[in-house]
Amino acid sequence: LALHGDSNCLDSSHLQMQQNCFQMLLKMLEYTATGRPDAGFFGNVQPLAEPLGAFNTPMPRRRTDVDLGEYSRVLNRAPVCGPDTPPHL
Repeated sequence: LALHGDSNCLDSSHLQMQQNCFQMLLKMLEYTATGRPDAGFFGNVQPLAEPLGAFNTPMPRRRTDVDLGEYSRVLNRAPVCGPDTPPHL
């Protein structure tokens, strides 16, 4: 299992970081496909001794004291399309 937490860096919003993001994504895909972590990228990866969480662990709850829309650059704003945006969008 691999988790990429910032999909925004893969689009045209961050052109300077895009190359690094694609490199990271490729390393993650290689790891999930082969099971062999890249030592330079992942460092000393060790399997978990015990499962993280449990099936009966409650799901996280949305905070009610924070308005995400106040800080978001996506919510409640018109979309801004870049030159590489597919024409049907």
